[in-house]
Amino acid sequence: MFVSGHRRNEVRSLIVHRVIAERLRAAPGPMLRKVEATLDRRNQDPNASCYVREWRLLLEGPLDRLIAVMVADDEHSAALRQATPFSGVLTSVETWSLNRRFREEYRDAAR
Repeated sequence: MFVSGHRRNEVRSLIVHRVIAERLRAAPGPMLRKVEATLDRRNQDPNASCYVREWRLLLEGPLDRLIAVMVADDEHSAALRQATPFSGVLTSVETWSLNRRFREEYRDAAR
């Protein structure tokens, strides 16, 4: 079974965002404040992408809509995740653990 490296990265990002979405549902306040600060910094960049603006609009809307976009397995959501403001939300240990688990599961699925 061949899957491109690009698709593999999209799947890994989707898995990470699903974990983040679970935490966001449980305690949105602190995480949303951190993400808003990230977007504020990115908005100061004159080259800020349309994705930064779209994340801002999603954060201003209903939490259910934000989460739905975060975890959707479609082309637009995958593109948005490439400019995620949720970087740094998980600890380095959590990220390392997720990446390790993903590599193991992906390797096993490819056999």
